[in-house]
Amino acid sequence: MATPHINAEMGDFANVVLMPGDPLRAKYIAETFLETRWK
Repeated sequence: MATPHINAEMGDFANVVLMPGDPLRAKYIAETFLETRWK
């Protein structure tokens, strides 16, 4: 089974993606700066 990034097509991902290495940092960014949050 291929990973999602290999099978991705245009529009499957956002134009900008934040990739913090620390899960708590990701939570902080989502709660502080984003209106819509995904987990």
